[in-house]
Amino acid sequence: MSTEYFQMEPLGVGHSEVESFGSFYTRFCSAHSVTPAVMSRHVREWSIATANSFETPVRELFNGDRGSPTGISDATEKFVAVLTAATGCQSLMRTTLLALKPAFTRNDNLVTWDRAWCPACFNEHLTSSTPPYERLLWSIPLVRRCHIHKVALETKCPACGAKQPHHHRAIEIGRCVRCMESLVPH
Repeated sequence: MSTEYFQMEPLGVGHSEVESFGSFYTRFCSAHSVTPAVMSRHVREWSIATANSFETPVRELFNGDRGSPTGISDATEKFVAVLTAATGCQSLMRTTLLALKPAFTRNDNLVTWDRAWCPACFNEHLTSSTPPYERLLWSIPLVRRCHIHKVALETKCPACGAKQPHHHRAIEIGRCVRCMESLVPH
């Protein structure tokens, strides 16, 4: 069994604006017109059929049971390796903090469990008609402000106040996971 996935590159590779893996994966699913759950099954089936065995169910990675998709967990490392093989995109590891793995013994407190975003960056994307994306830096708990706009990162929907533990299944990065309203305050 073989599948053909569009080869996509993460946004911002090579500078501080590099896209986080969760954001990349959401855009990747959108480009293939499937939900993250469906794509996870496709990738898992592809890995089994091509002997790129992936023992950890992808849903565990994205449900936070084994770690953040941008973190240093074994599940993150395996999923990035499988998706790299499936897509041919060699820069996916740069969307995670895996390069820091030798410096840390655990994933604890290295990455946030909920999404964070700069409303000014998202607003710039919306006004320029480019899709918003989340920066890898925003997944680090110590980073609380956008280094470009100097504004606090948001972690809750401005419309309903819900935390954003994952991306909306409708594959819209700039939308609330609960109420589907824009994450950019009006």
